[in-house]
Amino acid sequence: MSKRNTLAAALLLAAGFQASAAMAAARAALVLVEAPKARLAGIQIEELCASLATPCKPASTKAYVEKGGSDGPLHLIDSSRPMLVSVSLAGQRQVHAWDFSTYVHSVPPMADAGDAAGKLEIHPALYPVGVSDYAVALLSSVSESYSGGGARFDHADFLQLNREQKANYKFSVAYAAVPFFCSKTIRACFSEKEYKSSAHCSDESTGTLRIHYPDQDASAGWKFSWTQNEWAANVTKKQATTATVAFTIPPGPAATTPAVLPKNVEFCGEPQNSSR
Repeated sequence: MSKRNTLAAALLLAAGFQASAAMAAARAALVLVEAPKARLAGIQIEELCASLATPCKPASTKAYVEKGGSDGPLHLIDSSRPMLVSVSLAGQRQVHAWDFSTYVHSVPPMADAGDAAGKLEIHPALYPVGVSDYAVALLSSVSESYSGGGARFDHADFLQLNREQKANYKFSVAYAAVPFFCSKTIRACFSEKEYKSSAHCSDESTGTLRIHYPDQDASAGWKFSWTQNEWAANVTKKQATTATVAFTIPPGPAATTPAVLPKNVEFCGEPQNSSR
């Protein structure tokens, strides 16, 4: 799992995905982790993928479970589409699937090179939204390369999952264009003398998102905070700084660009083509 994945929080689906009432009431972040082999006993991913109305691809599909949970549903994420499949293992097996392959992200993805260029990514986590629904973070990445450095900027569209059978598992936009993760490294040393004498030969920035869920009024909106770490060139690690900024974003697809964010959300300096 990437460094970015270890920094973001999530909640397991409740009622429809059989999370406990106590866990749902707490509305505390919970991460999905790769499923151990013991949890995959009796599950043939190839057969399961083939049985879906929109088949998933076994070669690009990974299985996840609730972190710290001993039972509960199995969540499959197909990175090629992207696609989420939830499999209830208690009693009669139930399968729920959401295909995001045709979704148009609020911030178009872009990368310099590699197989991931232009692809959207499901973060392995689920987030409580509204009274009893949950959302998945669909990430769009913009990558930049510099001489001796580079940057990555991830935006999330949080898509609220509809678990009604009659709705064919459709989804709606809960929040759009939310900064999710960023990292930037810019080289600051260019000679052998500088490399030998400098306490730090690059400017480094890392930013992560935190979501605060309403405890009492579950219908209330999310509140966000952005934490950014800055380690400037030519200073020691002890002189690095950390700042956290609270902000809000209108629910739904209204926030179609990052321009709605407050100016003090640094977001690692923004991508070069940003309009904010």
